[in-house]
Amino acid sequence: MGVVIALAILFVTAFLFSLELKRRRHAEARLQEALASVEQQVSDRTDALSRAMAELKLSEKQFRLITDLSLCTCSGRDPTATPRTSARDFWR
Repeated sequence: MGVVIALAILFVTAFLFSLELKRRRHAEARLQEALASVEQQVSDRTDALSRAMAELKLSEKQFRLITDLSLCTCSGRDPTATPRTSARDFWR
C-alpha cells in the first residue's frame, strides 16, 4: 500500500512539474515576443529621429544659406543704429 501511495505522489509531482515547465515556457515565449516588440519600437523611433535630425540639418543649412546670401538693412529697435549689410551681421 505504501508503494502505491509513493508512486501516486511521484506521478502527481511529475505531472505538476511538467505543467509548471509548460507554463514557464509559455511565459518565456511571451516575454521574448514583448522584448522583440520593444526592440522594434526602439528601432522605428530611432530611425524616425535620425530622419528628423537630417531634415532639421538640411533646413538649417538652407536657412543659413538664405540669410548669408540675403542683404538686409535691419537695425533692430534702435533708430540710431547703423544699418547692417547682412543678416549674419545683425546678430553681432
